[in-house]
Amino acid sequence: MTVTYQLEHSIIEAAAPVEVGHKTGQFWFPTLHQIGTSTLICAVVRGDDTAQGQWPGELYVSEDAGLTWREDLTIESYGHASVRHDESTTLMMPYAFWPTSPGSKTDCIAPGTLLTKSSDGSLEAAARDIRFLGFPSLAPYHNDVLSLLHSGNLLRLADGSLLTTLYGELEGDQSNWLAFAAVSEDGSYTWCYRSTIADGDDASAASEGPNESAVQLLDNGDLLCVCRVSSNHDSYKSYSPDGGTTSSKPTCMEGMWSVQPRLARLGNGALVLTCGRPGIFLWLCTDGKGEKWEALNLGAHHNECTELEGHRFPEMFCSAESDGDPAIITTYTGIMPWKSDGLIVTYDRLANGWSSAPGSNGDFDRVFSVVLKISITDMESTP
Repeated sequence: MTVTYQLEHSIIEAAAPVEVGHKTGQFWFPTLHQIGTSTLICAVVRGDDTAQGQWPGELYVSEDAGLTWREDLTIESYGHASVRHDESTTLMMPYAFWPTSPGSKTDCIAPGTLLTKSSDGSLEAAARDIRFLGFPSLAPYHNDVLSLLHSGNLLRLADGSLLTTLYGELEGDQSNWLAFAAVSEDGSYTWCYRSTIADGDDASAASEGPNESAVQLLDNGDLLCVCRVSSNHDSYKSYSPDGGTTSSKPTCMEGMWSVQPRLARLGNGALVLTCGRPGIFLWLCTDGKGEKWEALNLGAHHNECTELEGHRFPEMFCSAESDGDPAIITTYTGIMPWKSDGLIVTYDRLANGWSSAPGSNGDFDRVFSVVLKISITDMESTP
């Protein structure tokens, strides 16, 4: 089943969601990764959403662009983002970090996960140290973990280096989060602080401050950064003309919200953003500047394609009124551009909110993927 949506500047053909997997307990926060040209990995957290060093996860594999999935490895260090090193290896970044040496507050280390696909198609996982160096003095987070968390995508810059975004709290001031940029010149094993993209003063109306973020390259070579500032609050955006060294003052993206923004640029030039809470949406931009966006309601599409009660979302969720109590979703998505006009999105459906399944929403936590084809009908321009 495929549903076609005609938007003002694009046509989106959305396949019916398919189930990646389901489990009792915690089974949530799915992220997408790629090995080589054809292997997709969906990583799913298998533990509580509490401050901890490493987040245990399970990996699911698709060899047909997200149409079917099989369960594969269990890993010790789940991550939100990754980078392909070659046709058979991909490095998944860690989420939380420890000091590189006792007492250090500026330099961090944590084990990432190097995923290798063997000639027989099986996966192997090995720990590899990832370092983030030269940050402003960071606050403590949990036990001996520092307040620096990685959830941003990895973006290749024109000079061949990699850029990513993180968030953290500074020593002596834990009233708000800050969003940082960092750069790697060794393929993602060592990262150096580049700049502070935004701090609490840049989003003073929001309770959290700038934190989870994503970045993409625009038509003119500038970078667009989209940032969470609070749950149930419009996102903010900032631009950088110099590879993240400096950034414009963040501005509110009215009517576009709220947690863990995932931002991608397709081969046809379209920018896509997935996020939500309440609800879950895909926003699409064809102006090349990140100025004008049109929306597709992924929750409503999900319900359009299934009648199974344990799979559907409540109407109040689809209308972005509420995620329910207990919550029906984390609204943390995974996204992966595919070929020139394709996009694969993953999301969860929770049986018992932030508690373990089963619950009032069903017997299992479930993760779904949906395959979309996005055709641009005209490239909108802005002055």
